[in-house]
Amino acid sequence: MDLFLAIILMTLIMLWTMILGMRLGKQASSSSQFGVQMLVVGVSCFYFLFLWNRPCLTRWLPHAALIILANWQAVIGSFFAGMYLSSGRIGRKRRLIVGPMTLVLAGYSIVAPVLGNAPTCIPASSASPLITQTTPYTCSPAAAASLLRLHGIPATESKMADLCLTRRGTHWMGVYRGLKLMTQRTPWKVVAESFSRKTLLSLHEAPALLSVDIDTDLIAAGYDHGFRGNTGHSVLALGAGGGDDVMVFDPAPSYGIECWDREILSWVSEGVILRLVRRDGSKRDAAVSTRIRRATLQTDKFSYISWKLRMKTGSQWKSLETGRQPILARVTGSMEFTTESRN
Repeated sequence: MDLFLAIILMTLIMLWTMILGMRLGKQASSSSQFGVQMLVVGVSCFYFLFLWNRPCLTRWLPHAALIILANWQAVIGSFFAGMYLSSGRIGRKRRLIVGPMTLVLAGYSIVAPVLGNAPTCIPASSASPLITQTTPYTCSPAAAASLLRLHGIPATESKMADLCLTRRGTHWMGVYRGLKLMTQRTPWKVVAESFSRKTLLSLHEAPALLSVDIDTDLIAAGYDHGFRGNTGHSVLALGAGGGDDVMVFDPAPSYGIECWDREILSWVSEGVILRLVRRDGSKRDAAVSTRIRRATLQTDKFSYISWKLRMKTGSQWKSLETGRQPILARVTGSMEFTTESRN
């Protein structure tokens, strides 16, 4: 229902801006038209440079349908389409082709996130809060479900794939939607921030979902990393240890618990950190820390123990010395896709 209402609202705004553009194109002088067009172009540049696809939008529009409501380029396109349709200086045939085509594309961009169906996921066979993805496209839903379960909120990969609007991948605004809907009437709320190593390390033992783009060009040749170039990936950060190391759970099969050090974090070209914080403002939650400890011990006891030893001793010894391939490979059994790369 939230998506339907958001689409209706955005359609009405598009119609209003189109009518505004048509009136301006008919009634205003050429100089006035030019001035308004430059103003709209300026606003568009500001939007694309500082707001488009930025987590700061969650503070302006803290709504589950952000992925629809934040699509302001459709509104801008409708305004210019209206001016184009009413301009007497452009041939009728050209107006009747370009104008409606622009409106169709703007309308399609509004409904595109809801088109298609979510992938079919396999029910988790483990009782651990940390869920491994069961399709090539559900790393984000699996990580989101794991984050919720660590906070005591029941969730499954399949349900999150549906709520997060997963198709052949998941936009971070879709993940925000899924988390927003699942935390309604709970003590938790969703916070979205731009990725930075400093922000991530400041979270200490608080879990956070990382939706990141990895620049594989920065990785040395022959390094067994498993990432795909030009493909986003989501993991769950479980806590920062000594130095610049972060323990993460990668939902991709055969990875699981890993240590991401300064070098690996430097491969992140851009990304978003999504986490849950208490509505009452309290900082630490012992129950979440306990669930993290139990979940990591269930998932990969060896990696967790070596991680805790490094935190206590400050040692730079790594438990993942063979590139990025975990020492204890996850046994999935029923997987229907290759486990050699992360998606």
